[in-house]
Amino acid sequence: MLQHEQPETVSRLLSDADRKFADGDVLKASELMWKATRQAVAAVAARRDWPCNSDDISHVIRCLDEEYGTECTFLGKFGIAETFQYNATQDILEDCEIEAAREVVVDLINHLLSHLQDPNSQG
Repeated sequence: MLQHEQPETVSRLLSDADRKFADGDVLKASELMWKATRQAVAAVAARRDWPCNSDDISHVIRCLDEEYGTECTFLGKFGIAETFQYNATQDILEDCEIEAAREVVVDLINHLLSHLQDPNSQG
């Protein structure tokens, strides 16, 4: 996938997830949220020429967290994103948890995508 296509793919995945949440298909929506997160992390890694193993993208998040410190809390938000990965197969999230988790993950994804514009961006 070309680097300039990555934000559009992430946006499409988020839109698809929103539709699945609205339809009540929480498991498929969770899978799409996790895919969007993985795609956003991979896009940042590619932009910075960092290695990104699709089986373990958490090292990219740890590098970003170390770089930006507590200002961004990438690692904490990524942990919430991982709950969508588990929810897709194990249905662990309660209905009351889903919206708050979705908002945190969308914030994480938007923050990651902001780093595609300028790899030294703080915002």
